[in-house]
Amino acid sequence: AMVYNPDLKREIPKGWEVKPLAEAVKELNSGEWGSDACGETSSVEVHCLRGADMEDQSNLAVRYISERKTDKLLSVGDIVIEMSGGSPTQATGRSCYVSQGLVDAYNGKLTCTNFCNSLKLKEMDETAYFLFVWRMFYQAGLMFNFEGKTSGLKNLQIDSLLATNWLFPPKELATKFNKLHLSLTAQTDNCKKEISRLLALRDFLLPVLMNGQVKVGKEG
Repeated sequence: AMVYNPDLKREIPKGWEVKPLAEAVKELNSGEWGSDACGETSSVEVHCLRGADMEDQSNLAVRYISERKTDKLLSVGDIVIEMSGGSPTQATGRSCYVSQGLVDAYNGKLTCTNFCNSLKLKEMDETAYFLFVWRMFYQAGLMFNFEGKTSGLKNLQIDSLLATNWLFPPKELATKFNKLHLSLTAQTDNCKKEISRLLALRDFLLPVLMNGQVKVGKEG
């Protein structure tokens, strides 16, 4: 059943709630790029996620941060948002979900660059829905409407974006969707681990096959 909502000036599914995106957000944290070498004030080795790493997180840059900046470490369920960058044809606002597999791959020592922010939601069961709404906005080009410029660099005006009203599903539906998302993400993480293992095996076997150290032949 659909009912008219005066805030959105359109019909929405009955039982759904309209609220600003900001009301779903518990924390918004800035990133930490750190230093390129270990030092007295930057002794904690981390891997840093950049906007360019949103699609493929397999080779993140090694950086060093101070002990007092370890509150910048990412946790499972965080959503990393690109805050600065883009191009005339590419908006800022690319996003990345921090999965259990991603955290495990870097032994929990994972941050995002200071050109990014991380979001943590009040209700973890709303994470998947929030992420897909965000990506829908991005793919529709709506992020261009929330950009400003500083010294020629585009910046996402995230406070204005989060003040936008949107509709949220009932808790039971959000929980069901989140469970499905977690299941699919776990499968993806397992595939990435298997691909990494096979690539390492290929890199080990190929040189010894080419120089004749080992040969492949028929049994018997």
